[in-house]
Amino acid sequence: APNIAEYQSNFSVLIGESVLTTLTINETNNKTISVALAVNLPAEIERNITPATCFTPCTFTVSMTATNTSEIKVYDGTFRASHSAFSAAYQERAFTFTVLPTEEKKAEIRQKYQDLLPTLSSVQQQFNSIKGSLTEGNRTLLQTLMDRAGNLSADIQAALDAQDFVRANTLIGELNSTISQIQAKFSEVTGSISVDFTF
Repeated sequence: APNIAEYQSNFSVLIGESVLTTLTINETNNKTISVALAVNLPAEIERNITPATCFTPCTFTVSMTATNTSEIKVYDGTFRASHSAFSAAYQERAFTFTVLPTEEKKAEIRQKYQDLLPTLSSVQQQFNSIKGSLTEGNRTLLQTLMDRAGNLSADIQAALDAQDFVRANTLIGELNSTISQIQAKFSEVTGSISVDFTF
């Protein structure tokens, strides 16, 4: 069976740029077999593998490019070396591929967070104005979501202060989804109570 003898397990690349790496493949019993290499990553990470197949022991060169549609985040990928004739004989190795932001992207991430703050403050006001009329179950659920949103907001600010834009961007996604959950819950519970939502 193919054996991935040497490979790199962590990559970091600026969005729009490429990284080059080599993998050394041999056969577990030192036999000579024909192997192919596959790189499993989402489509927004382009990859190019040369050669298409080779006889062990051999080396593949892989180029991976973070296209402009890539997200600023840590992608999980796998290298898969398989026997060209028997694809059931293979070995996989996991790696991480971190897409880093350009200065322009950093500004976009900061802006994305700033744009969420008025919404966060508005749901907080909304919650305060209706919590007295909520059932205990709904109040507890919404309080938990509000706390999570508050904690995420603090964590995003801390990540931005530490220049950790990958973490900040991931947390902004979580904050966005938490705010959506809160708004959906508001719609559900306010159907049964009348509240004046003008602030």
